[in-house]
Amino acid sequence: MSSRVAYDSRSHLVASVKAKLFDHLFYVGLPCRGDAERNGFFTSVASSIDPYLDSSSGPPLLEASLNDFAAASSFGGARFYVPVETLGALFAWEEVAAYLRAACAPREGAVAGEVRDLAFGAASERQTEARAKVENLLQLFKEVLNLRGTPDELRAFARRLDAKTIVKEWYGASSGATSGLELSPAEELHVKLTYAAAAYSLSEDDAARVTPADRRAKTYAEHKTAKLPQEGKTESRDRFAAELERVMQRYKETDASNESFEKGRRLLFDKLSRLLRAKVDAAVTGKLAQENRFGVVEGAEDQGTVLTRLYQELGEMLADRGALQLIDEKVATFISALSGEEEQLQHEANRAIKDLRDWMPSGLLGMGSPEESQQAARENVSRYLEAYQRSRLLTDMQKLVREVKARVEEWAAHLRSALRTLVLDPAGSCHAEVRAQLVRHGGRLWRMGQNPAARISCQDKLNPETPDVAMSGYREELRQMATAAEDGRPLHAALLEGSKWELAVDEKGHPRLRLWLPVDGQPREFGEHELRELHRLLYERLRKNVDARLEQRDVFDYLAYLERDQRIGPQQVAEMLHRAAKLLINARTDREFWHFVVQDPVDQNKRRWVDSVDLALRSFAGGSAVSRTLHSDRQSITLFKVVKPNLDAISNVDECRRDYVVSQQDVFSGDERHDKELLRAQVYHPFAPELEAWYVERRAFQRRQERFDHFGHIPARIVRLLEEPEMMRMFVLCVASGAIENVGYEWIWHGPAGDVPLSDKEQEPDANLVRAAVVFVLQKREGTRRGLRRIDGKTAEQSAVAAAHKQGKRLEEAVKDFLESELETYLERNFPSHDKPEQHRAELAGLRMIFEFYGQPTTRALLRQRQDLVFTS
Repeated sequence: MSSRVAYDSRSHLVASVKAKLFDHLFYVGLPCRGDAERNGFFTSVASSIDPYLDSSSGPPLLEASLNDFAAASSFGGARFYVPVETLGALFAWEEVAAYLRAACAPREGAVAGEVRDLAFGAASERQTEARAKVENLLQLFKEVLNLRGTPDELRAFARRLDAKTIVKEWYGASSGATSGLELSPAEELHVKLTYAAAAYSLSEDDAARVTPADRRAKTYAEHKTAKLPQEGKTESRDRFAAELERVMQRYKETDASNESFEKGRRLLFDKLSRLLRAKVDAAVTGKLAQENRFGVVEGAEDQGTVLTRLYQELGEMLADRGALQLIDEKVATFISALSGEEEQLQHEANRAIKDLRDWMPSGLLGMGSPEESQQAARENVSRYLEAYQRSRLLTDMQKLVREVKARVEEWAAHLRSALRTLVLDPAGSCHAEVRAQLVRHGGRLWRMGQNPAARISCQDKLNPETPDVAMSGYREELRQMATAAEDGRPLHAALLEGSKWELAVDEKGHPRLRLWLPVDGQPREFGEHELRELHRLLYERLRKNVDARLEQRDVFDYLAYLERDQRIGPQQVAEMLHRAAKLLINARTDREFWHFVVQDPVDQNKRRWVDSVDLALRSFAGGSAVSRTLHSDRQSITLFKVVKPNLDAISNVDECRRDYVVSQQDVFSGDERHDKELLRAQVYHPFAPELEAWYVERRAFQRRQERFDHFGHIPARIVRLLEEPEMMRMFVLCVASGAIENVGYEWIWHGPAGDVPLSDKEQEPDANLVRAAVVFVLQKREGTRRGLRRIDGKTAEQSAVAAAHKQGKRLEEAVKDFLESELETYLERNFPSHDKPEQHRAELAGLRMIFEFYGQPTTRALLRQRQDLVFTS
């Protein structure tokens, strides 16, 4: 409702209030003690207004109210109904909640509706499954996990560890291994670089199996045995030392040459990295492929779902004492144990080569041989290269473990995001929003159950503290019917059967989680971002099904249930409506009407119910008239009482009327406070016709200089003609000048372009002056059924001037003569008495005031020209 009210057609004069218009309205009625009585009072107002707004019952009720009671009437209503809108929403949201519970297995905390965690079965089972998943990735993980011992024992084990064990046994880089690491013959040779006895050979991992002729650096004796060109002892010394240095240099080159450790390491690491990534992906995605069931198993909800079990297993793999963390810690212990070893062995190897270079033959004859020094230097280099291999393989091992952890965490993050979106987020999850909707609609149903004037239950004694929101058990019966699929299962169960999680890797190698849901018979994909709208889509779809089922029921099914299961019949229902339909104004009256507002059912049994309630109401009505009015709402029956109260018996109304009359007849006194209050009296009228009537009545008082009470006010039937003040002024001028007249049972306006009928003598032979005014002033068009000619103020004034001119008078003279000599007889002749003499006299007096007001040449219809509230004759 607007807070600005215009009082003229061009909005030149506008009243405004600080808040909405209805914020400043009040109702006169019985005092309300407490919220329950206030709720009942205003619900009775709503129940009483509702039949007026209905397409079926509204027109006849409004017509009767205006014609028989006018505005000053009191009413009260009570209805018994099925709150299908609220129940439909509740049932649909309950099905959404059931779907989410079955799909995600949330476990509630201490606060109802709060999700503590997810059901996933026994924790020990998830830990066992998590460990098995890790062990199955690679023999390395199984071997390291199963290592037992103190930190010192683990460090000792690390020092005994060799590259061959790591590569061939733990990584499975050997023929016949079941690790899944596939190597071509050429790749096998490259991989062997990582664990070969590099000081002796790049193709053999055991130095003892390398023949002297095949050794990379040959000692003095080996050179001689191989029958290579003869060399001297010092020459052999220098050659061997240079060859050892070259062996170390080439093996440690970082450009991955064919003689380097790096060549094999890179190949092995890349292969293992891809293999482990693929195995992690397969372990995650394969879990869903192995189990086809989507949701929880009925009766075993604590076992969770395949998704929640997988999510928990990933969490166990990543836990502080989980398998991957334990492996990471043990590998870190290995690396820590060998810290400094490589540097020490490198120093010893370099010193042995230096000692070799320092070797000299003894004696004058050059006795002795460099053989021993050469073998010692080669052995030191061999030990150093073994440490070099072990150190880098362990570093790579740690990287591989952490890559696996990162990949598992990546998958866990996707599952966590989806589950947070669906149930785990306490504020923004689908589950939280569904709970909020259930609380909201449940609260609405609770308030409905507390209402004494709009009943959803036939409970004998309405207790606001414990309202019957179960509707005597009918709510559950209705829910089961509304949420059942064609095969009898709940709607959410049918949705669960067609739902499926899909975990996959996209073309860029990123994990992806999708939910497939049957929508209109076709599977629809929900990505992780779309899951946040899942509850709304489920609600929309389920609500359609629920509403379609609820359409099959009406309030009479509820009444039949009450009679069958609760032994509550038509008599009790009628009595409940009668007690609840209290009139809103407690004043004496001798005119009271009851309207039983109900839809006319087709079913004969339901018609019997309607007739029985109708008959019971008539027994309670006493002398009040009872009528049945058809209503379009299938879900309610309403008892609507209307009375014409004796307003004189209501002190508040009487005081208001006295104040109104006093301000209407008051004049300026020179006192600023008094005069401002008098000026404000204009804006006490929220609608333009009432304000215009106030001016007309005030003018009549000032001209006659006689006091009058509220009985002298213009009746509502006449006030409505003042909606367009300027057109009403033109009507008065046209009547007074003869431009409008009643000719042979037909009202005619002699317009500038020809005569325009204002009534149809065939259809309305008894049309009176007020009917002509309605057509001319309000409708502003020809009064016949197919009439299209319009009437406007300018041409109306022209016609009045022309009609006066035919009499040889100016318009002002013609109007003045009419008012002084013809008005009384004209009104009595053209507005004859009807079956309510007292009302007719008041309407006749109102017309007289209007004609006298607009007939004055100084009267203007623009409100801004009247602001001084002073009129002159």
